[in-house]
Amino acid sequence: MRENNGSYVMFSIHAEELRDEEGALDYLIIGIKNENAFPEIDALTDLYSETRYVEDLEKLIAAGEKFAVLQIHVEGFSTFNLIYGRDFSNELLRAIALKFIYMMDMDKAVYRLERERFVFILKKAGREELLAFEQEVRSTLAAGIMVQGELHPENGCGGCESFFLVYQPIVKAETGAIVGAEALVRWNCEPYGMVPPGMFIEWLETDPSMYDLGNFVLRTALSETREILTYKPDFCINVNISARQLERPEFQQEVLKILAETDYPGDHLCMELTERCRDFPLDVLKREVCFFQKKGIRFAMDDYGTGSASSNIVMNVPMNEIKIDMSFIRGIMDNPTKQAMVRAILYFASKANMTTCLEGVENEKLQNYLRDYNATWFQGYHYSKPVPRQELEDLLRTDKAEHKKLEKT
Repeated sequence: MRENNGSYVMFSIHAEELRDEEGALDYLIIGIKNENAFPEIDALTDLYSETRYVEDLEKLIAAGEKFAVLQIHVEGFSTFNLIYGRDFSNELLRAIALKFIYMMDMDKAVYRLERERFVFILKKAGREELLAFEQEVRSTLAAGIMVQGELHPENGCGGCESFFLVYQPIVKAETGAIVGAEALVRWNCEPYGMVPPGMFIEWLETDPSMYDLGNFVLRTALSETREILTYKPDFCINVNISARQLERPEFQQEVLKILAETDYPGDHLCMELTERCRDFPLDVLKREVCFFQKKGIRFAMDDYGTGSASSNIVMNVPMNEIKIDMSFIRGIMDNPTKQAMVRAILYFASKANMTTCLEGVENEKLQNYLRDYNATWFQGYHYSKPVPRQELEDLLRTDKAEHKKLEKT
């Protein structure tokens, strides 16, 4: 069998048929054995295998030699499999293994364990030598990995150039008039094409590059929608803020800088707290929220109801708005439990002087039903899917003209 890199691997194949009483084929069982495999060598990376690691470890212990062990786990491969495919991930593993091989000498050995785990044995090494080598490994990975002729840095997004924004309108619940929009990030990862947000948002939330990307999203959203305020002065833009941004002490001044650079009024910006922000200590989160609120910026609890932490936050941090997750809205017309929960959340919000937004309003029938709940805003595909900035402006102008006609009638 020929692999994608041009090398050949020899396999032996054994097949066996299982037939029913009448002779018809029920199952075909095929066994494939890699004849190039050696127990001591990992077939994918050519590193020593886990079998060899155990053997070497037992020998060092039996001999009473001084040694140190460093085990590492390279995270993110499940995301790489989804975005780029398993062939790419395998090639990336081989490239990482090659980097590790170049780091070896007579007193070091590297082994591949299962999946994306590697382990090093450092002979005659103590704690200081182990810590120094760990830093060397980190620096090696941080320098990037060359795969298929491209440099893939330690963080997966490699800058913000391939990201862009789309906008989903937010409307008044009573009338359907557009009052704002939520900025949503999208990733066009060449040469692989568009990456669905569900595949990369959660991954990037844990990546250090999320700070720069989050600030890029904020700056782009304010820059692209600033002109809208000239003909729709009540327009408000909602931007998701990540935990990676809130945890950085320089974030406060960065936001003020972006507001000044884009000439965007703070009281027309609403920051939506993403799921990982709920892990913040309440005193830290409250300090950040209060700082920005003094500048006129509003805060919304996004996806409210999907975790106990969200209730804890709105009871202890001065939020301006609750966005009820679409999972509560989907099927609500036939679900008394969801009806009761949504009404309870809306009642709580009104007593706490918070505005509310129901996400996932997908059709006119659902819209008309939900109007009886007295929420402040609606958001969903009934009004528009997420669209580029120019299409958002077209929607706003059309919306404005239609509502002027309704006022005259």
